Amino acid sequence: MSYALITGASRGIGKEFALQLAREKKPLILVARSEADLNLLASEIKSKFQIPIEIVPADLSQTGAAKKLYEACISKNLKVDLLINNAGVGYAGDFEKQSFSDLQNLMQINMMSLSEMTYLFGIEMIKNGGGKIIQVASVAGFQPIPYFGLYAATKSFVLHLSEALNEEWKKKNVHVLTLCPGPTKTHFFDAAKMRKKNRDHYESVESVVGNALKALDKRKMIVVSGWFNKVRATGYRFFPRTWVVRVAGMVLKGNDKSL
Repeated sequence: MSYALITGASRGIGKEFALQLAREKKPLILVARSEADLNLLASEIKSKFQIPIEIVPADLSQTGAAKKLYEACISKNLKVDLLINNAGVGYAGDFEKQSFSDLQNLMQINMMSLSEMTYLFGIEMIKNGGGKIIQVASVAGFQPIPYFGLYAATKSFVLHLSEALNEEWKKKNVHVLTLCPGPTKTHFFDAAKMRKKNRDHYESVESVVGNALKALDKRKMIVVSGWFNKVRATGYRFFPRTWVVRVAGMVLKGNDKSL
C-alpha cells in the first residue's frame, strides 16, 4: 500500500488536498502541528471515505523535524509515493520591524524542512521505482515583493529547486510539480498579519487543489492556478524590473488597507 503524505494538512490547501485525494480512495499520512486538528480531520475522512489514514504531529519550524517525520514513516513501514509539501508561513511588514526568530521559522519551514522532506522521500521514491511530489510555492516567487520580501524569496527558492529536480529526476520516474497559487481563501493572510478587506475575489481552495491534481496527472512541471495569477506570474517580464518592484511595494505597504 502506498500513501500520500501531506504537510500542513489540518486546514486550508493541505486539508483540501486530503479531502480530494480521499475521494479518490488514496491512503493518507496527515502532518501538522496540532494533533487535535489532525484527529478531527482523520475522523471526518474515515467516516466519509473509509480509507487508511495515519496522523503524524510535527512542527516543521524545528530543526530535525523533517527527518523525525521521515523516520516515523520508515519505522511504520509506510511507503510514500506522493509527497505534498504544503506547510508554509509568511509575515508581512517592514523587514527591520519583524522578529528575526519569526523570520528564522519562516526560512526553516518554507525552505529547509521542505528541502529535507524532498531529499529524504525523493530518495525513497527513486529506490522504489518512482513517485510524485507537489511543492506548494506561490505567484509571489516570481518577483521581489517589498514588505513581503523574505516570503517571496523563499517561494522563489521552492520554485527554482523544484523545477531543477523535476528535470534531474524525470528519468528516475519521480515527477515534481510546482504549484503556484495566488491569493486564496485560507487563514494564510491572517497568520501573515494582514488585516481583512474584501477577499471575495480570492480563489477557492477547491479550485487550487483541483488544478494542481489535474496538472499532476498531465505531468506538468509548474501550474499557476487562476487566470489572473497567470498574468501576474508572467507580466513582470514585460516591464522594467525597478518598476515592477516599486509597484509591488506600493501594493504591500500598509497591507492592512490594501489586502
